[in-house]
Amino acid sequence: MNEYNEKRLEDAIEEYLISELGGYTKSDDSSFNSELGLDTKKIFTFIEASQSLEWSKFKNKFKDNPERYFIQKLDESIRKQGILKVLRNGFKTRGIKFKLVYFKPVSGLNDTDQINYSKNICNVARQVHYQAKGNNSLDIVLLINGIPLVTMELKNQFTGQTVENAKHQY
Repeated sequence: MNEYNEKRLEDAIEEYLISELGGYTKSDDSSFNSELGLDTKKIFTFIEASQSLEWSKFKNKFKDNPERYFIQKLDESIRKQGILKVLRNGFKTRGIKFKLVYFKPVSGLNDTDQINYSKNICNVARQVHYQAKGNNSLDIVLLINGIPLVTMELKNQFTGQTVENAKHQY
């Protein structure tokens, strides 16, 4: 077996990320919605754990499939404002504001900020299929609360692969 293969590099990256130092949990793409580019299960796990009051209000307003409506509004917000702005500020619909991530507090003085920050779900997933049709996948995806932030397509120069191969595969 080739000592320098892509899978071993994936293993090493994943192993570090899911270690105590990395703080990530291992995931797979079973709940990843390739059409939306989101892990909807993780999004709702985070929303329910961190913003249960807002989620209850939202479900009361949208009794027929609140999850679908939430994802629709999230998608609209990301398309209009961009992912960074929505991550920083959250989004609002029908008078209910949702945060998609809690950033690390500048100090440990505010217990609520510390608790909210600890509710973030950081995942590393391998071989994430990003197309509704086809079998193409990304080697590694880093997600926060179900939202992909980093995607990696690894190549091995020792087997003749280059960054151009990765670009082409993307």
